[in-house]
Amino acid sequence: MRKGIVIVIALLLSVTFCAAQKLPKKVGKARQSVASIIAFKNGVVSGNGTAMFVGDKGDVLVSYSLLCGADSAVVVDTKGKTRTV
Repeated sequence: MRKGIVIVIALLLSVTFCAAQKLPKKVGKARQSVASIIAFKNGVVSGNGTAMFVGDKGDVLVSYSLLCGADSAVVVDTKGKTRTV
């Protein structure tokens, strides 16, 4: 019985280790889709938050409440590149 428990624990540890090795690649890919957004009203920062790139054309998904009343916004990706929207 002890031998069976040891085998099950070893199997679970190996599966967990394999999954953990694949995680950094998935995290890196997901990180590229996250961005910061800074909203402005009359040239003054009116809010900031997090946005997410969707699709392959640069569309950004962001909460309406962040942009409500703003007259412009800047999106900053994880590489520091800014885009005015």
